[in-house]
Amino acid sequence: MVVIFIPIIFVHELLHGAVYRLFGGKIRFGFKGLYAYTQETSCIALHRTKFLLVLLASVTIISMTSVFIPKSIGGIVFLLNLLGSTGDLLMAFYLCKSNENSYVVDESYGFDVVDGNLQSK
Repeated sequence: MVVIFIPIIFVHELLHGAVYRLFGGKIRFGFKGLYAYTQETSCIALHRTKFLLVLLASVTIISMTSVFIPKSIGGIVFLLNLLGSTGDLLMAFYLCKSNENSYVVDESYGFDVVDGNLQSK
């Protein structure tokens, strides 16, 4: 399981980083204990929809890809990635409660939601 989980974590975080970069962010990767993370470092405010795409890209892409991997390994990849995406999914559910015109700033402790009416972008 560990042999499969390590590359999943690597790809998972790279996908978050790729979507951040797509939206103009500057990123860094790190570890907090056993958990890997991707953090946007330029403090740009992303529209809520774009931040949702950042959060959900990894679970979506890896889950869709796991369908094309032979059954036993594909199922393990799907399950391990889904378990590793729990935090992303919880943050996405929380963010869905916010104003649809809001913006999100990634922070070391999570993220801040800024009302879209106050944002200059």
